[in-house]
Amino acid sequence: MKTLKFFLIGSLFAVCGCNEDVFNTGEPALDSGKKSAAVVKTVTVKVNGRVNAIPDPNLPQVTCLPENLGIILPGGGWSSGFTTMIGKFVQEESTYERVNCEFVMTDEGPAVYSECHVIIRGNNGDQMYLVNESWLDLATGKFTGHNVLTGGTGRFEGATGWMEMINAAIQLTAMEKATVKYLVGDMQEAPNLVEGPYNLIMCLGNSLALLPTIDDLKRTLRGVHALLARPGTFVAQILNFQEIRHSHFRFFPLKSGTLEKGDDVVFARFFEPFTDSTKAILVFTGFVKQEATWRTQVKTHEVLQLDQQLFESVLRDTGFEKPELFGGYDGSAFSPLESRNLIAVAKV
Repeated sequence: MKTLKFFLIGSLFAVCGCNEDVFNTGEPALDSGKKSAAVVKTVTVKVNGRVNAIPDPNLPQVTCLPENLGIILPGGGWSSGFTTMIGKFVQEESTYERVNCEFVMTDEGPAVYSECHVIIRGNNGDQMYLVNESWLDLATGKFTGHNVLTGGTGRFEGATGWMEMINAAIQLTAMEKATVKYLVGDMQEAPNLVEGPYNLIMCLGNSLALLPTIDDLKRTLRGVHALLARPGTFVAQILNFQEIRHSHFRFFPLKSGTLEKGDDVVFARFFEPFTDSTKAILVFTGFVKQEATWRTQVKTHEVLQLDQQLFESVLRDTGFEKPELFGGYDGSAFSPLESRNLIAVAKV
């Protein structure tokens, strides 16, 4: 049996094409002609351009850690310049905020490390969200750094440069000696990225609700339908917004843990008050403790308000039979006003 799984990262996904047992605790079948190593496919795009940082003197300055060194940098400002992908920047709408600054020792000597969150808007209307990391060598004055694209609008809708989720999956695959292949790409382009047919396709983690519009959702499900074998099964998990609206639910439970470097982290998610019947704003807040200082990162994302009636309609419009609905992975009955989760099992 061939299985395809979607795990959404922003609006990207990892595709796992595997045998019937996704995690095989025994030794891999060496005579099958398949290797047990995971393969990651990424696409590198070269971008030419120039960026100038223009400090805003009205913003509070940032004192780098440790504070007794007296290293002070601008807290934020504007960005000017251009790139080949977005054109000339609209300076008054292109901003940066310094979220971290500290003295570090590198292989080349003492340096100042800085992290900035950047929003760049181009003349073409597209907008990029970046995380900039930079190092200033205090001995030579050499400046190095890189940008990670984490999202945006237009062609950058839902884009992400982070690979932590894929890397963690690869490590788990190796531990379990499973035969899994990982790909990264736009879930709406799945038929162009993988070859079916698949007996089973799964999309979990409320991933479908993070697509920009219902039309994008239909396009994605048509692609899923085209990749399925006959007969084939599609399993999707979404949040049931009929229950969420009925119960006035907004705040998810806090989650906490420890990062690989030993830093404490607290993760919070909540919905902004609903002002739209079709979309909700989900706010992600992360608190990371480094020594005695807590760093905060806040992101927002629009979420489609999917419920039973709307999702069944979309499945019907994209060629699926009437789905079997569950309120949880344990097979519990689905209740429109009581089930927070909706698990749909649709066949073709």
